[in-house]
Amino acid sequence: IPNVQPLHPSPKEFSNKNPVQIEFLSITNRVQATVDGNNLGTISSGYETILSEGNHTITLEERNSETDKVSQVTFDFVVDYTDPSLASNFSGLAENSLINEPIIIEFNASDNFGIDRIEIAVNNDVIGSSNQSIGTIVLDPAKYKQGNYTVELIAYDLSGNSVKQTKTLQFASSIYIIPIGTMEVEAGVEQTFLWDAGADQPKSYQIYVDQSLVFEESSWSGSPITFSYTPTKLGKINIQLTIFDQVGRNVTDTLVLTSKDTTKPRIILNQQSVYDATDPANLDVKVTELFPKSIKIIYNLTTIVHIDPWNGSLIFSPLTLIGFPNQDVSLVIEVNDTSGNRRTMTYLIGWKDLTPPKLEFLDDITINVGENTNIMWKWEEKFLTNVVVFQDQVEIFNQGGQLSSISIPVQGDQPRTINFAIILTDQGGNSVRDDVQVAILGEDQNQTRNGFIGISALPLFATLVLLKTRKKS
Repeated sequence: IPNVQPLHPSPKEFSNKNPVQIEFLSITNRVQATVDGNNLGTISSGYETILSEGNHTITLEERNSETDKVSQVTFDFVVDYTDPSLASNFSGLAENSLINEPIIIEFNASDNFGIDRIEIAVNNDVIGSSNQSIGTIVLDPAKYKQGNYTVELIAYDLSGNSVKQTKTLQFASSIYIIPIGTMEVEAGVEQTFLWDAGADQPKSYQIYVDQSLVFEESSWSGSPITFSYTPTKLGKINIQLTIFDQVGRNVTDTLVLTSKDTTKPRIILNQQSVYDATDPANLDVKVTELFPKSIKIIYNLTTIVHIDPWNGSLIFSPLTLIGFPNQDVSLVIEVNDTSGNRRTMTYLIGWKDLTPPKLEFLDDITINVGENTNIMWKWEEKFLTNVVVFQDQVEIFNQGGQLSSISIPVQGDQPRTINFAIILTDQGGNSVRDDVQVAILGEDQNQTRNGFIGISALPLFATLVLLKTRKKS
């Protein structure tokens, strides 16, 4: 498919070259060309032709002879290789003139196709510009140290042709600030600025930020001036320095900052490697961002926080999370600022059951023959896996699930001692055990317990004392 695209000249372009070089992009690099109705034949990109000054029309056509498809462009352009003319009062200054006050340079430029701009340059640095053909530009020696400088006044036409007037002038201002100009800075980052400033009789200086006085030095020695500043807003910020001398003169320079935010938000999470699933975990989330826009927190694939617009307040911190043993869960925190910077942090939250079951331990029990009792064990455990009860080392109960208590009935059918034990196990492998001994006393033993002691009961009493003073395992 034919496709021709002009590169030079381009539509409405001004060209100051002669011969004119015709450049284009096409599929075959072979196009039919006509200029002002004159057929140039088949040309390739880079073809040169001599044209007179003035307006011209060019047509470029690429054709596929097999499909008869055509790509064609026609446009106008201007050829101008004549320099503009320039008149000014600057040309009347004598070489090496002494300049100690600002001078207003008046200019009048003309061209057969129009003036693009007027520039004034000092030592090849452009310090002022105007897009008017008639106007004024100020040359201020207080922006330079005392010394000799090459000053140029230059007029450009729309085709890039130019004419200049050049003078060597002696700047001799008794007070000066060399301007810094404009700067792009990062918001929230401290910047240090250095002005090369001086005066024959220095006195003081003041610094303003957006018309608010932020610093004043009443005993200035005339040395360069340093100022540190941290931008806390976006966009244009004007930092103005005004210096004063002892005879009442002053000079001002305004540094224009463009404050941008290219830094991603900062997210800090006090994450541990493993959390105990028995209780919720509280995680402190901290975000550092001067210009917050939104925040989203996703836990276990579920959005738990989404604030847009967001003012940066951490009302959701600490972040309370719950989990289950032997589980690794993703926590994603995404923060966006007003400049389109985004920070996304993904954390892996590990959960385990680290807390053993909380079992209420029981004391040993003593009953008489004919009496009944219950051993009631109670406990707290979120992730219980197994409850086992033994009677005289024989398993009498074994069950999983979320039980919270168990009652074992005991009948005082005959004098004897029964040993019971319970073992609780949770998902973390933690276990706890309690042993309870139930003593069933006969009639003689009961009398001893109630304080009646016969001669034949002495050996039994000793046995009971040993029983009551044994340590619980």
